Amino acid sequence: MDLTRLPDSAGLVFVDGSNSRGGQKLMEALIASGEFALVLHDCADKTGYATFRRLTPQLAWDEGMLGDIPSAVATH
Repeated sequence: MDLTRLPDSAGLVFVDGSNSRGGQKLMEALIASGEFALVLHDCADKTGYATFRRLTPQLAWDEGMLGDIPSAVATH
């Protein structure tokens, strides 16, 4: 499973369908990478779901990460 498609800013990864073959492979890859820790896993739900937290430092969030869609950027 190729984890390079995950953005370096991803602090959390949600796996919907963790009971499926692909979901299991993704979870195994996240754990084996050493960059993520399993926070929550519910395999009793229909297809299962899991949440992972990044352990390694991540890039700071930047407005440009959302592209050029001003409405997608939250302002306070």
